[in-house]
Amino acid sequence: MMKRLIVCFAAVMTMLWSCTSKQEKMENRMRDFIASYETAVIPLYKESALSSWDANVNGTDEAWARNEKASLAYISYFTDKEAFAKLKELKESGKVKDPVLARQLEVIYNQFLSGQVDTSLLAEQVRMETEITKKFNSFRADVNGKMLSDNEVEDVLRNSTNSGELQAAWEGHKKIGPVVADDVIKLVRHRNRIAQELGFGNYHQMSLKLSGQDPEEVTRIFDELDSLTEGAFATLKGEIDNYYSKRYGIPAADLMPWHYQNRYFQEAPEIYSVDFDSYYKDKDPVELATTYYASIGLPVDEIIARSDLYEKPGKNQHAFSTDIDREGDVRTLDNIRPDSYWMNTIMHELGHGVY
Repeated sequence: MMKRLIVCFAAVMTMLWSCTSKQEKMENRMRDFIASYETAVIPLYKESALSSWDANVNGTDEAWARNEKASLAYISYFTDKEAFAKLKELKESGKVKDPVLARQLEVIYNQFLSGQVDTSLLAEQVRMETEITKKFNSFRADVNGKMLSDNEVEDVLRNSTNSGELQAAWEGHKKIGPVVADDVIKLVRHRNRIAQELGFGNYHQMSLKLSGQDPEEVTRIFDELDSLTEGAFATLKGEIDNYYSKRYGIPAADLMPWHYQNRYFQEAPEIYSVDFDSYYKDKDPVELATTYYASIGLPVDEIIARSDLYEKPGKNQHAFSTDIDREGDVRTLDNIRPDSYWMNTIMHELGHGVY
């Protein structure tokens, strides 16, 4: 009896050792893969990020050409079929149990999955995306023969009470639509073709799934938010319409998109008699933000020194923060003016930066 127990115990221990050995082997293979992956992908990612920064700041044809080349080089790395086969084997083995390694495997596997199509399709996608972005960034609204920046359009929409001026400014900005419409439609079809070749219904579905999200769950969440806020929004929208009806001297039913003080109706309308801009008229939003972040122990001087903060021709007119190398080269692009909008924006972007 004792001998039989010893034999059974030895057999169990052998099986456990074998399983542990296979797990350790697979996890070590994953570590080796990550090491080679980082060696190759880090410089490609950094050049892509730097070239994108240069193109968004300067907007020259040379800068955009460099960005297109760098972006293609980066995504082309993930077309390696041999590397993808190794990842697929690791994933299907089920032996990568370490939580961090398992998560790294999932993320890297999805990156390579997105590249398992003909490289020429990816090259065409990058070319189309670059061209559309270049057109958006360089666009300035033609309003009655005068070229206006986004800041200038917003200034008209916020402050004018003349419906004709408002309409001209709003529609002048919307002239970007015909400039890129055909290109965007072609890009949508091209992206969908890539997604379908990879087994997805469309590019939207693929983007969500490969970033770890469930499309149905995302839709459900937004449907629920819409249902929960529909009544409150309708009430507030009624108050806004009533205010603007009086402001412009027209019936609420005649209010048009250009009456709502913003190109996209994405900023809270100024329906209360508080002039927030007056608080920043003679102030420097960058200096105020820098002082604030220093006061809470999060200095931003190095971020500010690397950033591009003010308007210039050909520059991206919006705002974003970026991490060039994920080793501390954090920057923010802005188009700052001394007003409440840009005070809020620089605080927001530096919040991303310090994080």
